[in-house]
Amino acid sequence: MSSRQIASNVVALYAIQGMQYVFPLLVLPIVTRAIGPDRYGVLSFWQALAALLTLLVEYGFNYTSVRALNRADSDEDRSAIFWSTVWARMLLLIPATAILVCTALVVSEKATGVLVFATWLPVLAAAISPAWYYVATRRNVAVAAISAGASLIAVIATLLLVRDASDLNRAALIQMGLPLAAAAMMLVWQKTRMDIRRPHFATGDVQTRFREGLPLFVMTLSAGAYSAFNPFLLGLATTSPQVADFALGERLVRAAKNAVQPLLTLMYPYAVEGDRSSSATRANLRRAAIATLGASTAIALLLAVCAPLAVWLISGTGYPGAVTTTRLLSINVAVITAGHLIGVQYLVVRGKERLVAVVTMTAAPLHVVAFLWAGHRFGATGGSVAYVAVECLVTLSFGLLAVKLARAPKAQ
Repeated sequence: MSSRQIASNVVALYAIQGMQYVFPLLVLPIVTRAIGPDRYGVLSFWQALAALLTLLVEYGFNYTSVRALNRADSDEDRSAIFWSTVWARMLLLIPATAILVCTALVVSEKATGVLVFATWLPVLAAAISPAWYYVATRRNVAVAAISAGASLIAVIATLLLVRDASDLNRAALIQMGLPLAAAAMMLVWQKTRMDIRRPHFATGDVQTRFREGLPLFVMTLSAGAYSAFNPFLLGLATTSPQVADFALGERLVRAAKNAVQPLLTLMYPYAVEGDRSSSATRANLRRAAIATLGASTAIALLLAVCAPLAVWLISGTGYPGAVTTTRLLSINVAVITAGHLIGVQYLVVRGKERLVAVVTMTAAPLHVVAFLWAGHRFGATGGSVAYVAVECLVTLSFGLLAVKLARAPKAQ
């Protein structure tokens, strides 16, 4: 791929990331001020559940199916990979929906029909969206344009419709309906492109997708238990205003962390090529990894210093605890980036998904217990400390595994 094509993909991926995280930050001041800490905590509770159910439906296919596509030899093989991934996601939509309904019954005091329906929308979007395929095949410009259009609609709708605390349901429908709107647009665009063969269902192909994706599914779902799921867990342990303080800090940190995500996304297909790539490409990957880690560290430091200003700009004076949670969680910007570089870009591409899954499986229950205890005792601050500690432990474990793998004798 030429330097010009790489640059184009970088710009497009940053545009996609910007639509997903910058536009929500633009509407966040409206939502936090309009509905207040208590209802923003309720909204964050359901958004966290939606994020975890989305991870369930995605099943790690964003990595394993991308890897399979890069190794496919024909259009027929690529089409089979695409449709088997789609059908697998649709099957996973069934248990995800069941979990959502059961949760609504258990926490009925936080549930309304509209909130539950809004929570289901991004889960459906994860099942039907073809965005992963076009990112995998390095056609990102159209995805960026579609994401921009959907996000702009969401911003305008928020400005017009979310005015006070009574608009909680509207805010939920707008924010959580955005992924579905983008997915629908991408499906229309895919049909006009006609670069995928007509739908077909092959049980063997679907089983292959599930089998290949299982270690990554365990890894991503376990990681979700100590990342995306946190406001939901905190909502079970403490009050909604505490959830709001944590969720606001986490939202700021997530936006900062995802400033480097397009680089990680772009690097992955080249990392998958491994020894088949040129020595120059491998050298460029190493330099890119170092630069990405350096950038994430600088972003973490900047966010920690500017936390009071960032919280004030986003939410005003109604969320004082969010400054502390933002500063604590900013550590994770660098830690999570390092964990991704080692765990996914190094260990996973070398076929060590099972080792990565073992680490995350071990960390997940540890985090849930520590987070619930710390959140119950110390609120958002305690939960933040528990979250950072577990992320550091996971990244350290990945590093030790990578060192062991690098020192192992090469097979002849």
